[in-house]
Amino acid sequence: MVEQERIEQEKRRWIYRFPPCPWYDVEGVQSWLEEMAAEGFHLCKDGFWFGLVQFERGSPQQVRYRLQAAEKQVSMWNDDGGYPDDESRELTAEMGWQFVSSYGEFFIYRADSREAVELDTDPTVQALALEKVRGRQKSSVVSYALWFILYPLARLRFRWVSAWVSAGTPIFLGTVWLALSLFWSQTRTLVRLSRLKKRLEAGEPLTRRSDWRSRATRHHFMRVFDLALLLLWIVLLLRAWSVDILQEDRIALEEYQGDLPFVTLEEFLPELEPHFWQSDRDHTPYEERSTYNRYSNFLKDGSDPIAPRILYYTQSKRVTADGKELFDGYIRLEYTQMAFEFLAVRLEEEIYQNAADASYFSPLTCPPVEADSARMYSSIYPTLLIRRGRTVLQVQLRLERDGSPVPPEEWVPVFADFES
Repeated sequence: MVEQERIEQEKRRWIYRFPPCPWYDVEGVQSWLEEMAAEGFHLCKDGFWFGLVQFERGSPQQVRYRLQAAEKQVSMWNDDGGYPDDESRELTAEMGWQFVSSYGEFFIYRADSREAVELDTDPTVQALALEKVRGRQKSSVVSYALWFILYPLARLRFRWVSAWVSAGTPIFLGTVWLALSLFWSQTRTLVRLSRLKKRLEAGEPLTRRSDWRSRATRHHFMRVFDLALLLLWIVLLLRAWSVDILQEDRIALEEYQGDLPFVTLEEFLPELEPHFWQSDRDHTPYEERSTYNRYSNFLKDGSDPIAPRILYYTQSKRVTADGKELFDGYIRLEYTQMAFEFLAVRLEEEIYQNAADASYFSPLTCPPVEADSARMYSSIYPTLLIRRGRTVLQVQLRLERDGSPVPPEEWVPVFADFES
């Protein structure tokens, strides 16, 4: 019982708060900490951690807090462990100031006595110290631009339309928002530090600010908003990963009830319809294969704000009659209807560029068809890429009839006749 009471008292000894000001708001942080101390809540040693601030309950006291720009980047992995060097701590202690914690790129000192001399009285000297923090922030902005904007674009080879269609609007825009938010956060910090430096260079001293509460509301709102978007983005990623792993978006061809805007193998070879169809992978009826073996004979039917209809269709069939092989083939069709024609133009070009990057790519001559754009290439199998209006169709086909390949001149005009 005594032990339990001691634990409860220990819990009541500490309180935790979210910081109402970002680390570069020097005046706001100092004012907030001093008001907390006046209410009896004193910043603990190393009190800033993982987005929270730890305070110890005590008697209300008028103390002063000051933020000092760190000469080197504050990090627990540095030789100094993210603390001021011993000489600086001894010097400030002689002046009546004790190091308490770090926040961002600043060290926080506290003076309990009114007799303690101010750490910095010359704004020009403060500006010089702040310039080192500002220089590190410049490097951070450049790094974020390289790693979160330019590098992803370079990895995509600036083919953003095909990435958008593949990922889907929620995940794609969420990723863009996350990257831009991270970059903007670093840029905004640099701007605020630059403004503060200009004030100090003009001889304007740092003052106690009473409006930190009004800014705190906006600061907390943006933190909650960004966190909510991040969690939503993670949920969407996990959901997309789950759908792909569990193959929840795959529909067996014989189960699909919708209308297809393109020609299928059965329509291309109607004379073979009466015969028995079976997979060319294991020579067993498709119905006897498990869900995890659906490498072919399925489709995906989806939509997106940027692409009202997206169809992925794959079929692998082998037709036999009286022990004789009549037909053996594989087809994969990707039908994408874009919201705007300029996006369809861009998508077609990116699909072709992606295929051209492969080592097994080789261009082929495309038979004449009615379309805004049509081209052929070999990418493992002969592939037709065609665009009509807002719709892009990609057809990859391997056909053997009576042991001989079906030439493109025979199948390309048929599959090029699709609904756009």
